[in-house]
Order: sequence, then C-alpha cells, then structure tokens
Amino acid sequence: MARILIVEEHILVRRLLWQILTDAGHEVVGEAEDGPAGVGRLDDLTPELVMYGISSSGESEVATIRRMLMIEPSLPILLCAGAAHQEQARDAVRHGARGFLVKPFSRDAVLSAVRHSLRPPAVLHEAVRGRGHYSR
Repeated sequence: MARILIVEEHILVRRLLWQILTDAGHEVVGEAEDGPAGVGRLDDLTPELVMYGISSSGESEVATIRRMLMIEPSLPILLCAGAAHQEQARDAVRHGARGFLVKPFSRDAVLSAVRHSLRPPAVLHEAVRGRGHYSR
C-alpha cells in the first residue's frame, strides 16, 4: 500500500479521502490545505502519491505541480477537480500530473484512480484507455 499526502482546502473532503484511503490500507502521511503547504511537506513526509484538490484560490495548480516535481521528479500527483475545474485539471495533467478524479467521487473511483496513478506512466496509459479516467 502507498504513503499518500492529501492536499485539499476543504476539511470535509480531506477527511473523506483520509477515511477511504486508510480503510483500503493506504497510509496517509499528512495533509495540507493548499499547494504551497503541500510542497513544504514533501521532504519531511516522502509520500509515494499526492492527492491534490484543485481550488479556486491560491497558487496555480501547474506552478505547484512543477514545484513538487522539481523536488521529486517521479512523484505521482492525482488531482481531484470539481466539474467547473476540469479544464484546469487537464492542463495540470499536460504539465506532469498523472490524472484527475472528478468530484463528487465514490470510494471505488478514488481507489481505482489511486491504483492507476501508482503504476508507471507507460502501464498507466494502457490501463486507463477508454475507461473514463483522464490521464497522460
């Protein structure tokens, strides 16, 4: 199971993700309210995956993803986006995120997206082709 950092401005969404992930056996190593705080926690927490919720305020997702990938180039980043932020999520995937999940999401959708995001990119592309996940 994976060590996961949750970066999400809404505490209820963080708690929901925490519950889903830990119930499935993953270790949530920490959380942050926004991208800059998440970047600041990468070195200390050494996550194997970052779940990053797109928000309508603060630093752009692309800038944050670039900063995270400068610290850990192979770090899988899975975005959680509301319906209104899907274009931002697609742009972030073009700049290094592994994929995105649309809110509201189900337990199964979260676990499937996490599982796919943890695969190497070449395997990921084959696994999600035609299955409703958006990934690079």
